Amino acid sequence: MEDGPCASKEGLVSWKPATRFSSSTTALVGESPIYGRGVQKEELIKILLEGNDSGNQVPIISIVGLGGMGKTTLAKLVYNDNKIKEHFQLEAWVYVSGSFNDVGLTKAILTSFGFSADGEDLNLLQHQLQQKLTGKKYLLVLDDIWNVNAACWEDLILPFNHGSSGSKIIVTTRDKGVEKVLNSKLFDLLQLDKGDCWRLFETHAFHGRNVRDPNLESIGKKIVDKCGGLPLAVKTLGQLLRRKFSEHEWSKILETDMWRLSDEDNNINPVLRLSYHNLPSNHKRCFAYCSIIPKGYEFGKGELIGYWMAEGLLKCCEAYNSEEEFGSEIF
Repeated sequence: MEDGPCASKEGLVSWKPATRFSSSTTALVGESPIYGRGVQKEELIKILLEGNDSGNQVPIISIVGLGGMGKTTLAKLVYNDNKIKEHFQLEAWVYVSGSFNDVGLTKAILTSFGFSADGEDLNLLQHQLQQKLTGKKYLLVLDDIWNVNAACWEDLILPFNHGSSGSKIIVTTRDKGVEKVLNSKLFDLLQLDKGDCWRLFETHAFHGRNVRDPNLESIGKKIVDKCGGLPLAVKTLGQLLRRKFSEHEWSKILETDMWRLSDEDNNINPVLRLSYHNLPSNHKRCFAYCSIIPKGYEFGKGELIGYWMAEGLLKCCEAYNSEEEFGSEIF
């Protein structure tokens, strides 16, 4: 396949649509409670249900926020809302991430809308997409866009301007520069307040336990304050401390030097760094192995476990009947 003008320098296509064991996102909403996004969800739904005021150009809404802020979660909540399902004739969810290939992205969009996408000719694929969208009111979500070439985007957007009035595109991104390139409406996602952060932490750390320990609760709230209102950080720490349910262990986390390291030191959030360092050693090796897999590559559970086994990372312990079972538990 020839690389289009939007292909990554490595020639890798990082757009691949989500599958069950994909490293990318899907539009499905998990069962865990979601806190602090009700108002913003309704605000975004209101925007999506409004008529177009941008002429022939399909309106684009960019959900912008830091990594771990909950951009994808908010997009999922809106995408799966019944009012949205009833309003739009067609819906598609595509995980983009990194530099994208124009042919690959167009095919992924066609597939997500439920259409066939054969061949590698960009002109034919774009013409097919235009035909399918003409006269239809659609919603397209492009999740996790990192960078956009303005000239390339102008070409890719052309088929979408033939949809029915009221069609919308949602983009999630960390980069406010993307919002400007797309000439989109900015939807700035804010940090969770302290109350919502604590409720999220309680859900994952206490996990149904009816615990009334003032000291443990006091330590927990101080830990949550260090998360800076990032839902992913709060959730990750809650899940970690669920396995270390004591004042001593929680105090160790609160007082660790890792909080003093900024994200810029090695581009790793302190909470995620903490989570990794508290994994068992065999889990760490398996997790670290995943760093050699190209960003955006989709791998199956069995495929990854096979790689771990081939590298000797799953030396079985007595608690498991086989390396496959042990690998499945780690996954």
